[in-house]
Amino acid sequence: VEKVVEKKVVETVIVEKIVEVAPTKKGGEFIFATVFVPPPLYIPSAQPSPEYWKPHAWGITETPIRTDWVDPPGFGLPGATGLITGWEFNADNTKLTFKVRDGVTFHGGGKDWGPMTAEDLVFTFTDAGKEGSRAARAGSFNADNGRGFWDCSASDKNTFSCTVGPKLSATWAYNISNEVGLLGVHSKRVFDELGEDKAILTPHGTGPWDVVKQIANDELIANAVTDHWRAPPKEARLHIIQIKEPAAAVAALETGEVDLAQIPSSLVLDAEKASGGKRRQINKGLGGQNVFFGGNFWAKKHFETGEPLEPREGFKPDKDHPWIGDPDDPANFENARKVRNALALAIDRPLLNETVLDGLGKPIYTQGGYEKDTPYWKEEWFIPFDPAAGKALLAEAGYPNGFKMGFWVPSDSPFVNPEVGIAVAEMWRDIGVNVQIENTAYSARRPTLVARSIDIPWLFINQASGGPEARKMSRWFPFPGWNSGGELNETDLEWGETGWHGLKGDENRQARIDLGIRVEDFVHNLMIAVPVVELVKYYIQGPRVVEWTPYRHNENGPNSFETIVLK
Repeated sequence: VEKVVEKKVVETVIVEKIVEVAPTKKGGEFIFATVFVPPPLYIPSAQPSPEYWKPHAWGITETPIRTDWVDPPGFGLPGATGLITGWEFNADNTKLTFKVRDGVTFHGGGKDWGPMTAEDLVFTFTDAGKEGSRAARAGSFNADNGRGFWDCSASDKNTFSCTVGPKLSATWAYNISNEVGLLGVHSKRVFDELGEDKAILTPHGTGPWDVVKQIANDELIANAVTDHWRAPPKEARLHIIQIKEPAAAVAALETGEVDLAQIPSSLVLDAEKASGGKRRQINKGLGGQNVFFGGNFWAKKHFETGEPLEPREGFKPDKDHPWIGDPDDPANFENARKVRNALALAIDRPLLNETVLDGLGKPIYTQGGYEKDTPYWKEEWFIPFDPAAGKALLAEAGYPNGFKMGFWVPSDSPFVNPEVGIAVAEMWRDIGVNVQIENTAYSARRPTLVARSIDIPWLFINQASGGPEARKMSRWFPFPGWNSGGELNETDLEWGETGWHGLKGDENRQARIDLGIRVEDFVHNLMIAVPVVELVKYYIQGPRVVEWTPYRHNENGPNSFETIVLK
């Protein structure tokens, strides 16, 4: 269970002396423009979502496991090139023993913090799951739900073991790899010598870049670790600067002030042409952006234990929240369904793709990732653009003059095109809905998803595709941790032995496919989330960059800056 604690963190740290490293060639400083440079957060329990991935993706820290490189969006196999070089389960799969690499040292601010040992891995896992941790997926590192690792201890400097739960994910190795990166490895010595408050503010890690300056909302500067054990950078310095305004980022690319920047889809083609660079994607086929109707917490019992659930704070099926329905009140439930369908009909998906995404994406019509050109597509899943029908549904539901509604469009999420949310809000205004856009950072709003207190619609990616036989609606299951803003009942999604729990193995493949289609039928009828358009995220690589080899990343984060080669 994720808990939220308030902790004052100083948002600026500057190492007084910047250690100079001679460039490998003229112009040996690579400059990356990002929309947010976070404060220094250098122990696992202080790294919330979505900022947790930046230290390891940017090359300051490293994840415990590293996958073999394959061309994105493919998944590499967990290999032996990480800080953990191997692992083995005991006979009854209750303990996992890891082997730790020799010859790796911690560094930060030009200081050598000593060799990495198994004790540092134990500290990293334990700190991530401790009481009050803000770490992304903190529950993966404690015993509360049986899905992760806990009670870790080292037997020697190269070996440690952890108790593992009976519900340990089949993808656990990816979760602590560079492709997902739930945590980077941090130094127990830094924590012990400096104490928690100072350790948080002290950039350190085992990665190929050594941070010498980090100022939140401004910049990060790091020098190359020229003798790095795995990947000595090919350039001398990494300089990350914050540029929030898209037009300013485009201008910086055009003038050569920056070498890489994330650019909104509507500006990608122009920026590519004007800068003389080329567009790059970290991941491809990211899936569809959906509007999730926060507050539809209908479930009465826990997904796994069957225990009764306390009423959720965000469950407000009243006149001020007409998109939230009460299953125990048939009239209210039906009116809320009409409201959600009305909002779905008001969205012109082809127009959004042509204008906001500059034709780089495509309209999305299902929540489970079913495409119009696949064998599983049903014509009844198509959502036409029909604002007149939408207004008629609002009137039937009791809102002929519309209503006031908040709409959260995360400003900092790699899984959102914010400009799509802004355009959707305008389309809803056209049918009489008074939409108030909230652009709170995902990291600040995320606790309301964990606590089930969110009560407004919000824009996010539907990560429930994964092919025709994948579990389609796990994000709607009522269990602790992150949730997209709604919980469905067991009878809605068939959790039992004839549903997701029981359909395992190749012999049940067709049954899983059939069940996924039934789920799509169910959620489409209720429109518990509105499919909008494909998520499109591009980076423009400036003309100075002649080589860059990023890997697939769960958060679509730019990475592998040590592979950058400049002209």
